[in-house]
Amino acid sequence: MEKKGCQAVLVVIGAALAIGMVASSLSPAPQNPNAPETAIAFSIGEKDITVQQFNDRVTQIAQNQMMSSGTPAGDLGNHVTAIQAIINDAATSALAAEKGVAITDTNIEATAKVAVQQSYEQVRAQLMMNGLIKPDATEAEANEIVKQQLGGKSIDEAVAEQTAEVVKQYKDPETKSKIVSALTPELLKQKYNESVQYTEDDLKASFNEFAFSVIRFDDLNQDLTAREDKATEAAEKAKSGADFAALQKEYAPNAANEEKSINLTVGLLESSPELASLKSMKVGDVSDVVMYGGSPTVYKLNAVKPNVPPEFEKNKALLLQNARQTRANQQYQKDIEAKTEALKPTFADKGLEIAFKIFTDMSDQAMVSDKAKLTEYLEGKLAEIRSGEVVSSNYPGLIAATEFIVVESLYGQADAEKQKELIDDRIESANNMLQFFEDNDFRLRFVEDLIKADRKEDAYNYLLTAAENNGDYEATGEAINDRITKLVVQAKAEKTWPEDGIQAIEKELERWQTERNQAIADQKAFEEEQKKAAAELDKELVPENDKAPADPKPESGGN
Repeated sequence: MEKKGCQAVLVVIGAALAIGMVASSLSPAPQNPNAPETAIAFSIGEKDITVQQFNDRVTQIAQNQMMSSGTPAGDLGNHVTAIQAIINDAATSALAAEKGVAITDTNIEATAKVAVQQSYEQVRAQLMMNGLIKPDATEAEANEIVKQQLGGKSIDEAVAEQTAEVVKQYKDPETKSKIVSALTPELLKQKYNESVQYTEDDLKASFNEFAFSVIRFDDLNQDLTAREDKATEAAEKAKSGADFAALQKEYAPNAANEEKSINLTVGLLESSPELASLKSMKVGDVSDVVMYGGSPTVYKLNAVKPNVPPEFEKNKALLLQNARQTRANQQYQKDIEAKTEALKPTFADKGLEIAFKIFTDMSDQAMVSDKAKLTEYLEGKLAEIRSGEVVSSNYPGLIAATEFIVVESLYGQADAEKQKELIDDRIESANNMLQFFEDNDFRLRFVEDLIKADRKEDAYNYLLTAAENNGDYEATGEAINDRITKLVVQAKAEKTWPEDGIQAIEKELERWQTERNQAIADQKAFEEEQKKAAAELDKELVPENDKAPADPKPESGGN
């Protein structure tokens, strides 16, 4: 229990500080391990990022986020996230230089300690979420539970130990850059915290409630454009002096009384981009048309009501601290985003370039929500990938993964007729993808689609390959085996394939079961050997004077 908890703590801290990375089974192997270490993957401004540097970052991302590179989506996500992380590093460095902030020999220990303490606070919060620390636990009780998870160390001891490790890695030339990269944001945030001007009056005002009268244009039987036009008309009338209550009756005659007014807190206004403009209104002002909750809405501010909580004076210091930190973080994030937006990577590798482009473009919700635009975009990218101009000696698997995801996205949003037309494209992209990724889950889903499309021979080939490639004898492999078995039973009933073809698949199912039984037997034998070895070791470790004599002699003396 203690060992597992301690490991969980180290994972959190390692992820937070990006240090002490050790290769794991989730780490993606370089797609071209023979690439020269000096080969350039892409550049950020004047800084070149080599293939080796980039591969190291992809490995780190896979470990930190526990994202498997065993699937096309996982591999694409790891690579794009690594690019974004490198861009963010460059933005952080630029902002640090602008603010005169740098990790130095004199501030490394203090900065590291703050970062480590925050990591342990995350651990404590996680223990509370998991129910290991009860909501009513005292400070001493909570600290004791955390101590148990840290292998018996107090939080102060663990923080000191981890801080010393960070400082040690900072002094090591091979790991110094990682530490600087990880801790510079922390130092920057401290700088922002110091610069925030936020008073007690500001804090009191943050609890204010804004009382509005509203007109919602939420009749979904009307076209959105028509509703927006009516909302604009109503807003103009209200701003010209028309009675707002009369406008409510005119434009929203069916609205219930409780729907005609609303109280909004400052916190909600600040956290909702759609409502942010309402915060600057004065009593009596009428808003422009605001899209909120999917409907055009017009607001009139009737009053601003103070709503300072009863415990304000008692908690004032903590509330001020949290509010200042929140505003500092908001400004820091805003400045980082501005720097990041200005930094555009220049790619030397076309595989990375198109993967990054498609991944980032697909975050545009306006395009993704427009089926026609999305289809046109995906078809254009598929043509680009297959033009022969998009080649990559370093990341060929990434191109295959990107092509596969584009085709599957096209298929997923197509109608039934179009899906039939895409079958050949799917087979081509799937075959390319499966050269780099072992994905039996996809194979079996594809088998079902191919059978429905009357592509029985193709379906058979994928099913047989899935059976041949199933070498997993744990739960995942068992689930794959069960799915194959069900498809075989269905194929027999429907005579989907010739009998000899089905027998070939059944032979693979029998092979899997035999190998699984052997694997279970081998594991049991291994565990027995381990028990015997442990028992023998325990015997050897028992001190001689603790062993009972084989033939105890009677004590001397007596009758």
